[in-house]
Amino acid sequence: MLHIIYRESSLINFLLGTIYIKENCRILSMPKLRLNLWGRIIYFLERKFQININPKNRFSSKAVNKIKSINIDDKVLLFDLNNYIDILYIKEISKNEQINLWIWNTLSMNNIDKYLNKLKSKGINIFTFDYNDSESYNIHLLNQVFRPIDSANDYNTIHQYDFFFIGMDKGRIFKLIELASILDAQGYSFKFIVFEKNRKKQVNSAYISYISDQLPYVEILELIKKSRVIVDFTKETQTGLTLRILEASFFGKKVVTNNINVVKTDIYNENNIFVLGKNHFSGLKNFINTTFTPISIEILEKYSINHWIKNFI
Repeated sequence: MLHIIYRESSLINFLLGTIYIKENCRILSMPKLRLNLWGRIIYFLERKFQININPKNRFSSKAVNKIKSINIDDKVLLFDLNNYIDILYIKEISKNEQINLWIWNTLSMNNIDKYLNKLKSKGINIFTFDYNDSESYNIHLLNQVFRPIDSANDYNTIHQYDFFFIGMDKGRIFKLIELASILDAQGYSFKFIVFEKNRKKQVNSAYISYISDQLPYVEILELIKKSRVIVDFTKETQTGLTLRILEASFFGKKVVTNNINVVKTDIYNENNIFVLGKNHFSGLKNFINTTFTPISIEILEKYSINHWIKNFI
C-alpha cells in the first residue's frame, strides 16, 4: 500500500483526484495551517531549532491516527510536504522506513545542503523534477506530472485572450511587463495575473492584474482553456519542465517560455513552443497562427499522474 500525504491545496486535490480509484493507494490530506498567535510563535521556534515542540498545532488527531495506522512494510509519499519538522514527525509516529519526498519546486532555500543531508540521514528518499537539482544535490530525478481531463482538448472553446499567465512574482514581474508591452504593441490580447498579498510589493503597471488570494485551480484551468498561448517564465537556473508547459500540452495550447531546456524534452515541438532566446519575436505572428501539433498519447501518458505514481508503488 502506498500512502500519499500532503497539505491541502486545490491544485494537489485536483492532481491526485484520479488516484482515489486505485486500491493500492491511500490519500491522507491535511488542512492548511491556520495558527493563532501563540501557535505561530511555537511554529517559528520549531522551524528555527528544527524540533517538534507541539506538533498538534499542525497535525489533527485524525491525521495522527491515520499516520500511525501505516504498516511498517507500506510505502509513504510526501507530496510537496517539504517542512523538515513535519517530515520528522511523520517518520517518528509512522515508524516507517520507506518514506519518499517529492519536491515540487527548484531548490533555492538557504542551507539547502544541510537540509537535504538531514533528510538523507533519516533514510528519506528525495525526488525532484529538475535535472540540475538532481545532479547538484545527488537526489532522484522524475519527470514533471499532471492529470489528464476529458474536456482538455476542446478546440471549440472561444478564446478570450491570446496570451495568459498566472503565478507569483518570484522576480519575474519586470519580464512579464516587458513581454506585455511587446504584445500590446503588436495588438495581441493578454491577461497576466500575479499573486501578491503585500500591496507594497506590487509594481504599478497597467499590464498586470494583482490578486491577494490564490484562485481555485479549477478557475485557473478555465482561464487556460480560454487562452491561445500560455506564458511560462522560469528561474534562470531551472532545467525541469514547469507545470505550465504540461498544462498547455494536455490542453492543446501553445507556450511562450524562457526555459531553453524544453527543446531537450519529448514535449517540445517548434509549432507548439516558442523559446525566448532561441526564437525571435519577428516570428511570433507566424507561430501563433500555426496550428497546434497534437502530442502523442504515449508521450502525454508518461507525464500523467496515474503513470507517474507507479514510481512509488
